[in-house]
Amino acid sequence: MNEQRRGNGLVSNETFRIIAAVAVLLVVGAVFFFVMKIEKKQSGSAEKMPGKKIYSSQWVAGKEPSGQESLSAKDSAALKAYEAAYTEDSAKRAAEGKPVKTAEHKKVTDSLKTALKAAEAAAIADSLERVRRAEEAGAASKQPVQKVSPADCSKDTVLPTVFPDSAGGLHIGPEHVFLRTNKPCTVYWRFEPDTSWHVWNADTFVIDCTVTLAYKVIDRCGRSTEPKQDHYEIKPPGYVAGAPELPAANCATDTVSPWVYLDPAGGLHYGETHVSFQANKPCTISWRKGRDTAWQVWQSDTFLVDSTTTFTYKAIDRCGHAMEPQQETYVIRPKRSAFPCPAGMEPVETDSQKFCIDRYEWPDRKGVIPRSYVSVYQAMDSCASVGKRLCSSDEWSLACAGPDSLAYPYGRTYSRHACVTHDTTVRRSGSKQECRAFFGAYDMSGNLAEWTSTQAKRNSRYYNVMGGYWESGPASGCYATRYGYYPQNRHNPVGFRCCKDFASSGK
Repeated sequence: MNEQRRGNGLVSNETFRIIAAVAVLLVVGAVFFFVMKIEKKQSGSAEKMPGKKIYSSQWVAGKEPSGQESLSAKDSAALKAYEAAYTEDSAKRAAEGKPVKTAEHKKVTDSLKTALKAAEAAAIADSLERVRRAEEAGAASKQPVQKVSPADCSKDTVLPTVFPDSAGGLHIGPEHVFLRTNKPCTVYWRFEPDTSWHVWNADTFVIDCTVTLAYKVIDRCGRSTEPKQDHYEIKPPGYVAGAPELPAANCATDTVSPWVYLDPAGGLHYGETHVSFQANKPCTISWRKGRDTAWQVWQSDTFLVDSTTTFTYKAIDRCGHAMEPQQETYVIRPKRSAFPCPAGMEPVETDSQKFCIDRYEWPDRKGVIPRSYVSVYQAMDSCASVGKRLCSSDEWSLACAGPDSLAYPYGRTYSRHACVTHDTTVRRSGSKQECRAFFGAYDMSGNLAEWTSTQAKRNSRYYNVMGGYWESGPASGCYATRYGYYPQNRHNPVGFRCCKDFASSGK
């Protein structure tokens, strides 16, 4: 029995040894595979290895920073000693036709990274890379990149060429540039007015300032090209050719999009009208007129509009914030010999209706706060005191929407910028010049809702209140009717304006 137990123990120990040996072989195999993979990756061609990014602004400013801390005196001395030994070894290898970059380079660099702080190790690696580049530049200027027999060069009749994949010229924002060649060769580059040539190592140039990139090439048979240049002019986002230079902007905090409008706004005008653009911030304004397809850049001009004309315009600021194209149509009619309305009123004239309406909300004066908190009876009495009457709902909507029955006095779609509809309180009359209706009345959308003389159809005890007030948003159109207002009630956001018949005005 004891012998059988011992036998079983021997079998178990033998099995354990076999399993352990297999496990060790698997681990060693995995490590060997991993090491070979790393070596293969390190020894891959430069064409397959991504290069670093070279920023033009750093070179132009005389900065090629490694971005690392300075080395101590002890480490600097050790670095110089190693660089001298490495340079001597590399020169020897170059003379023997062997690769300059070796596995030894990687070993020493890795050991330094382990021994020194990360910043200092990276600085050493950068220094070694500069040494290697200098060696390659010297070797390439004296001999071909690879050893080639005269017979091979006699067959190789293709001249080397090099060109940037993104040509020079005007570019908006930073441009990424990569040099392309038609065959294996050594490429040299520099940023003018630098006089030193650098060996290109499949780097990507980030052209982020106006600069000239010079480049030339030599193939392995010693054939070379004359230096060529590409000049890059870099402009910030929002730049438009021919536009006035915009002031600098902090785009990290500037989140406001530009808003542009024509002053005075479109619609009906009697006689020729001088108009110009207004904007809420510095921006580049592009415009075109009528059926023109080419955009023009506005240069603080004033336009003389003497016939019916449609302007299309858009804007973009220095941070790239854009305003979508807008349109404004001007309908020009001859000046009347006898104006049918009193001062401060505008004529509303269609085939079926003719009346005058106040240009602004009561008291009908530009630049004053319009009166609110009045009942409909007070509004009627105020209009009657100056020989006018309170407008009806139909008259009010026609004066607001114009002959094309627009949804808002300025157009068919809502804009939060055009009128006082996205605010915290009432504003002075006429403060929004673009909030002009076709016939010339202002603030018919927003600012104050307005009483009318029309009784509500659902309940004749109520009177309609039209439009919206300072925070109505889209619910402030020309046909927005609020009926639920008793005539004796007074409301803070409700005011009024007056109308007058043509006949009563002396036509």
